[in-house]
Amino acid sequence: MAAEEVLQTVDHYKTEIERLTKELTETTHEKIQAAEYGLVVLEEKLTLKQQYDELEAEYDGLKQELEQLKEAFGQSFSIHRKVAEDGETREETLLQESASKEAYYLNKILEMQNELKQSRAV
Repeated sequence: MAAEEVLQTVDHYKTEIERLTKELTETTHEKIQAAEYGLVVLEEKLTLKQQYDELEAEYDGLKQELEQLKEAFGQSFSIHRKVAEDGETREETLLQESASKEAYYLNKILEMQNELKQSRAV
């Protein structure tokens, strides 16, 4: 019986070693798979970080461009307003000059008509 018990104990240990070896293999495989998933996650994180940085740089560029456009629009609007004001002032000046010349020439015509009447009367 002692030999039979030893064989049973040896068989039990062999079975236990096979079970533990199988568990170790599965655990090792799971760890490797987890590490691979971790690497994939890190790669995705790096890709997302790079995309974020690119988008942030693009945003900053567009924001700066918008500010420049706002400034240019403000300057253009100011210039347009100044030109319009100058145009109105120039128009008023021309109208005043024209009215003044018209009054002058009407007065001159009246003077000449009076002179003509006087010269005919003499």
